[in-house]
Amino acid sequence: MRYLIKNLTILGEEGKPLQTDLLVEDGRLLKMATSINDESAELVEGEDLLGLPGFCDLGAQVNDPGYEHREDIQSLQECASAGGYTHVAVFPNTNPSIHTKSEVNYIKKAQDRNLPCSLSVIGAVTKDCKGTDIAEMMEMDQAGALAFSDGRNPLRIPGVMMRALLYVKSFGGLVINRPEEVELFLEPQMHEGALSTSLGMRGQAAIAEDLMLHRDISLLRYTDSRLLVYGISCAESVDRIRAAKEEGLDIKAAVPIWNLVYTDKDLAHFDTNYKMKPMLRSEHDRQALIEGIKDGTIDMIVSNHDAFDHEDKKLEFPFARFGAIGLQTLFPVYETFLKEELPLADFIRVTSEGPRQVLDLPAISLEEGEKINLAIFDRKAKWTLNEETNLSKCDNSPVYQKELNGKQILTIN
Repeated sequence: MRYLIKNLTILGEEGKPLQTDLLVEDGRLLKMATSINDESAELVEGEDLLGLPGFCDLGAQVNDPGYEHREDIQSLQECASAGGYTHVAVFPNTNPSIHTKSEVNYIKKAQDRNLPCSLSVIGAVTKDCKGTDIAEMMEMDQAGALAFSDGRNPLRIPGVMMRALLYVKSFGGLVINRPEEVELFLEPQMHEGALSTSLGMRGQAAIAEDLMLHRDISLLRYTDSRLLVYGISCAESVDRIRAAKEEGLDIKAAVPIWNLVYTDKDLAHFDTNYKMKPMLRSEHDRQALIEGIKDGTIDMIVSNHDAFDHEDKKLEFPFARFGAIGLQTLFPVYETFLKEELPLADFIRVTSEGPRQVLDLPAISLEEGEKINLAIFDRKAKWTLNEETNLSKCDNSPVYQKELNGKQILTIN
């Protein structure tokens, strides 16, 4: 396909905005100039077009095989492509889990190569993601897995976590863990605070995250391995990770987009679309997470995409599952709620550059004659995530039926 993209704003050196036209064919940049005319190309224009490096996500739940009624490979690729993503690394919480090379190869082969967003695999650390017996991580690495995690299941047993960190050292692998001591609080529903008390809801304090993070950093120091902390939500985590980086440990951190936008106060109306893990915490925590992005402590923003249908979400609050979809709305959520607090250059760094570096993917460039990786949005266009526009099989999103700024126009890869 041949596209002529007119009056596109991109960020140049030092984050300075530049306006240009682009002529693209089959994903390759043919020409970049102030003014281009080409009647054979499909015209792409808008009121305020912005071109961003294609987003890279880590940790979306693909649900295929086993839970295809929630999301399958095709629908995940479609909603990610519509969100400006060109690469998504999926968690292994499928049925069966992605814990052998067979499941890795299934994800690699089943995806649609014609869609802009490609998928890679995060293999399981333990068999069936049960947290006990170590899976064949080296075999999965040879099959193409980019990292290893039990996904939404934190690695609870310290010995298992230590052995995983030691195992991946032999081939330079990466362990990803979600820090949560789940046994510390009985069936929590939200962040522990004044609101959980007033609502009569069981709370989970930030210490549940802090304790496991402290354990994991200690084990990382002991093993001298590589660790990505997935889904931090509190100020204490930012402080611990900052100190660990200053110490020289090979540690990276990811924060879900929702924890940068919402707090526990947004649960006051018992909307289960806001029920997610990590918990939405206090305003103090939210501000600390934003500062952690600005100073480089946090390496990536993730969608934390986890699709659940009405049988799992349209229930009384205590019985609803934790999780929200987010791939299709990452930039619109930023544009609507975060752009005044987080500079665009920082947003690009933690949604494209940072994740690609962690996964050892090639850097993105915009050079004539080369294949490009580009997400184009109209910043002035407004749209609503609803039955017509939502490409996920599920609708469990805090912004469902809400008007958003920044409409995706085209994703090129």
